[in-house]
Amino acid sequence: MKPTDPFYPDQPERAYVVLDSTPGVGLVTRGYRGYSLVYDYPPSEHVSYECCIAAAQKVVDRCNAALGVTKGQALAAQIGSMFGWSVPGANPAMWHEDGTPNRAEVAAL
Repeated sequence: MKPTDPFYPDQPERAYVVLDSTPGVGLVTRGYRGYSLVYDYPPSEHVSYECCIAAAQKVVDRCNAALGVTKGQALAAQIGSMFGWSVPGANPAMWHEDGTPNRAEVAAL
């Protein structure tokens, strides 16, 4: 299967992302729309939504660190999987390693 969208060359091949709606962990693949569900953290009467999101974020951070993927690259990959891999937000250069916006790149748009 070939990627459906063109992509920026410095995007990671794969990145783990937090799925806010589930909450859970998803895996996105460069050039493809959507994600593969890795793990679901369903809230219950004893476990809050916020707690589930925090647990998912810990797993995502560890998995991405093992792949050498920064928070900025993971955020760019999540945007690419949702809105297309060639949109400006899918460019890892738009994000610092910690996932905060790179204001110089945004201002250059």
